[in-house]
Amino acid sequence: MNGIRFYGVPWVPVINGQWAFEADSRTLSRKFADIPKNVDILISHSPPNLPGYFGDVSLEYGKDSRKFGSVELSDALFDKKPRYVVCGHIHSGSHEPFKLWNTVVVNVSRVDESYCVRYSPFTFEI
Repeated sequence: MNGIRFYGVPWVPVINGQWAFEADSRTLSRKFADIPKNVDILISHSPPNLPGYFGDVSLEYGKDSRKFGSVELSDALFDKKPRYVVCGHIHSGSHEPFKLWNTVVVNVSRVDESYCVRYSPFTFEI
């Protein structure tokens, strides 16, 4: 689309072993290694692991925000350097864009943890 390169990855760290596309650390590293280096927008189910970024989820649900996201995806972003990463696995939490190196990461989930529409769509221009 107008020379903009998209790539999608459905993989998430193991939650409870019952969801599609859950994978262990080694498998995640292999899957994320396949992300091309020339991607403009990475569409990822899982966010990268950004300690503190999903802090309000910790407050809302009493969970440790350091466990949200994928360390393996963070490592891949450092190497691949997409312009944007849009993700939605963490329904609640911050929906403000966050810069990780030169990559803008944003949680684009529309629903909260009860699957009620709570958040506005994220729009941006490239």
